[in-house]
Amino acid sequence: MLKKVSFLLPFGAVALFFLSAPITRAQDSCVALSSVLHAYSPVDAWVGEAWWIFGNAPPLYTKEVTSSTGYEKQDGDVWIGTEKTTVDFGNGDTFQLITRWISHHSNDNTGVAEVTEVGTITNGTGKFLNVSGVFFSPGTFGPGMSGDQNTWLWLGSRQGTICGLGSVMTANTAARPPARQPHLKKR
Repeated sequence: MLKKVSFLLPFGAVALFFLSAPITRAQDSCVALSSVLHAYSPVDAWVGEAWWIFGNAPPLYTKEVTSSTGYEKQDGDVWIGTEKTTVDFGNGDTFQLITRWISHHSNDNTGVAEVTEVGTITNGTGKFLNVSGVFFSPGTFGPGMSGDQNTWLWLGSRQGTICGLGSVMTANTAARPPARQPHLKKR
């Protein structure tokens, strides 16, 4: 019996190596992410733009639309909810941020509130087809940010980890931002 087991031991070790290799590769493909963003809310969605950095790759410019906002609590100065953001890098390259957020000082008479978000990265398309990740995003928002009670402005940043980028990390895909947006002109 011992001879049969010792004969199979090398095959078991090789099989274990091949079974664990995909797990190791998936962990190796994760990198840090960061972004800075601004958005405004003309109606029922936040429309904005951001610069994203993945690992040591060049910055990528995106357009973002945040919708599907759900409120779990809107009680005085504290609001809690969920939302979904589509991050669009152009050419069919997108992913979504599925977010839980909490805001405080929401009824402050200055019209400026603080918001903290945590969430996951999912539903990628194009170059981002198999991405996943997590992020943390602090920021400020409200009508007091823009000086216009009808236009709410949101300024924030994101930090986190993203996995499965593949060709995004090796290609020079940095895009130039469009001309200055009319809603951002100096007053």
